[in-house]
Amino acid sequence: MMRELDTNVTSKGLTVVEEDFFEKSYKAELACNRVQLCKNEIEKFQRYNAPDYPEEWKPQRLDKKIKWWEQKLKKAEVQDKYNADKLQRENEAAEENQITAKELEDAQTILEKHSHIGKGPRKHNSLLNNFIDNFDKEIFKNRKKVPSAKALESEMKKYLRNNLEKHSFVIEVVDKDDCIKWRDDKGNIKSSLWGEPMRARITRIRKKREKT
Repeated sequence: MMRELDTNVTSKGLTVVEEDFFEKSYKAELACNRVQLCKNEIEKFQRYNAPDYPEEWKPQRLDKKIKWWEQKLKKAEVQDKYNADKLQRENEAAEENQITAKELEDAQTILEKHSHIGKGPRKHNSLLNNFIDNFDKEIFKNRKKVPSAKALESEMKKYLRNNLEKHSFVIEVVDKDDCIKWRDDKGNIKSSLWGEPMRARITRIRKKREKT
């Protein structure tokens, strides 16, 4: 039965047994080593073609065996390039993810810091005044020039609009009358105008801070 099988030739010009053996050898090797395996097999069979090598010692279907391994070599090289490109993409993605993670971590730190504005030790009888005082010190602490009350008002309004859910005492940042609505310690609803009244409030808070 084995002899009959050996005589069956595949489309590659090898016997079924030969091609099956080569295929198993190829698949048994790690993908990263297959290029070298093919080169070694090609070199091994090419040695039989040396001019001084006895003809009767040459294996049958030598050219077919070399061609089979050359085809596998091309396949392995394509796979190697794909794996190398994939690894490079993964490394680039990993580096990008690290940068993104660092940016997110920095942003989260800032947000967490800002989320505590107004929640620190109370210095004012008003929750709103306490928030303004802390916000003023926190958001502009690294600036050499003290911002105007108008600039602080603008930054505070923008911040509260984007982070309203973090400050439960604030009900509405800007209502129809251009006021900020908020609750005091007892839950009573208060309303304060933006514009000049808010800037006057900021100025009073700053003066009080300078005296303490």
